[in-house]
Amino acid sequence: MSIHFSGTWTEQQYNHFQKLCMPTFLKWLFKWFPWFGLGYILVKLLFYPGYLASSSLVFDVLIILYFLVFLPKLRERQIKRAWQSNKLIQGEISGLVDQAGVIWRNAYGEMRYPWDLLLKYKQETDIVLLYTAINQALILPRNFFQSEEDWQEFRQLVVEKLRNK
Repeated sequence: MSIHFSGTWTEQQYNHFQKLCMPTFLKWLFKWFPWFGLGYILVKLLFYPGYLASSSLVFDVLIILYFLVFLPKLRERQIKRAWQSNKLIQGEISGLVDQAGVIWRNAYGEMRYPWDLLLKYKQETDIVLLYTAINQALILPRNFFQSEEDWQEFRQLVVEKLRNK
C-alpha cells in the first residue's frame, strides 16, 4: 500500500503550522494575560481611590496593550518574514507514504524517512506533523492527498507506526 501526496503549502497553512508549534506556555500567556491584567486594573480601581489619577494606571494599560496588540502583530510579522525568505517551503512537494516510511521530494532532492527515524506526530483536523527532530517536522496538510480515503489511510498508518513512541 503506497499513498501518494503532492502539493504546495500556502501562507495560511504555514501560519497554522507556526501556531501549532508555539510552546503551550506562550499560547496560555497570549490568551489569558490580558484578562488577568484587566482584572488587576479593575481591582485596583475599586480598592485604591488614588489609582485613577496615578501614573501606574497608564503603565498597567500600556502593558495590557503590549500583550493584546503589539506582541501578536510582531509575531505575525516574524512569521510572514520567515515565509517570504524561505523559498524551499514555497515550492512543490511530493512523495509517498508506505509501510517502510515516508519519501519526501522537492525541487532540491529526495529524502527517505523510515518510521524508526521519526520521533512523534501531531494531528489536527487538516494537518499532520511528522517530527524528525524536536523542532523540525514534515508538514502534510489534507489538500496534499488525492482523496479522503488516502488522507484517512495516511492518518491511520501514522497512528499505527508512531503510536508507541
